[in-house]
Amino acid sequence: MPFVKIICTYLIITTLFFPEALACVIDGYTRDTIPIAKGAVIDVESQWNETKTVIETLISIEVDSTIKDSKKEILQLAVPGGVIPEEGIALIASGQDQFKLGDQVIVFSEKDFTHIIKNSAHFVRGDTTDIKLKGFTHYCYDSDTMVLACDQVSCESTVSWPRHSIPVTYYSSASFSTDQIEAIINSMETWNKVHSLFKGVYGGITEVNEVAPDGINVIRIADEGEIPDYQLARCYLWTNIEGEIFDADISLNPHYTWGVSGNSYESDIQNIVTHEFGHFIGLGDIYEPDESLYMPCMGGGNQENTMYGYGGRGEIKKRTLSLGDLVGIQSLYGCAVTIALDGDEEALNTIRHFINSFLARTEWGRNFINYYYEISPQLSKHFYTNPKMKHQAEKIIYSILPILEELSYF
Repeated sequence: MPFVKIICTYLIITTLFFPEALACVIDGYTRDTIPIAKGAVIDVESQWNETKTVIETLISIEVDSTIKDSKKEILQLAVPGGVIPEEGIALIASGQDQFKLGDQVIVFSEKDFTHIIKNSAHFVRGDTTDIKLKGFTHYCYDSDTMVLACDQVSCESTVSWPRHSIPVTYYSSASFSTDQIEAIINSMETWNKVHSLFKGVYGGITEVNEVAPDGINVIRIADEGEIPDYQLARCYLWTNIEGEIFDADISLNPHYTWGVSGNSYESDIQNIVTHEFGHFIGLGDIYEPDESLYMPCMGGGNQENTMYGYGGRGEIKKRTLSLGDLVGIQSLYGCAVTIALDGDEEALNTIRHFINSFLARTEWGRNFINYYYEISPQLSKHFYTNPKMKHQAEKIIYSILPILEELSYF
């Protein structure tokens, strides 16, 4: 029975007896990374790599306690991503936090790679300058409380494609078969069917096969040593300082067998690329309460979401979006109401205030919110194809805005 290389020796052995151990990380860390030290960040420096294709950040950590073999007082680790303020450019790598002075961190080791995560319940994006590195938006659906939850990062801290860049063209490298390319296209179509303002368009096969801010958004097989063995894939987002995405690349781990039919011994390419396209549009991973990268705002019951951060061989459920995924993309690129109102921010802010201060306070109100986000994609589709219906919806919404504003203070 073949085993993928992403699982450390311990997991390979235990898989013989515990099939559930096949669950693997998509962007971040496995459940079984080994902590070796903890301490505080004392220096952060972002710089280009030698070929000026990737920004890396060198993190210096003053160790205040050693968990395992490490005896060093100062640890230095390079992580993908960072910001070059003088050039107004930033790189965000999925599954990788960004750090600032004073952050309390834990250092982990697994196989030949060493990692660092924040030792905090707070999710803060930033660096040592006054220019913040914007971050992913994390949305989930808490099945226990029947309420939609998102992280506490404000709208001004999120990244997304600007409207003038949409539709966004993406390409596949020459490494994929015809069936694999079809699966990649189907992955993007899953997000396109939400009928938000975002749309991805396949541009064909490209000879470009590198991660770089070159304006060519490529889905590719990663270079050897680019990403750890245990990590299925990584999405790289290039943004300006305002958080506008202008380039995105997705790398798939070459140490996997990438299938198209959901076989139990293969990683399903449509399943994982649908998840990665979620990052491509600006969404982050979500986790469960007992997992190391979990944040309190993520609620619970997240395993059915496409943006859940773990996956396994033969898994295909990420091919289909769940409610948290639908809310996520619509939060960044608009829902049916946004489309009906042509993005009128003043009116939309009134509606958001009504939702947060009135509907979200009651169970029936939360159920209504959830139902709306489920049907919103179909409403958006009708608004795009039927201008008369869109205009009628616009008139109705504007007519009830004063009532919604009044109820918001009820």
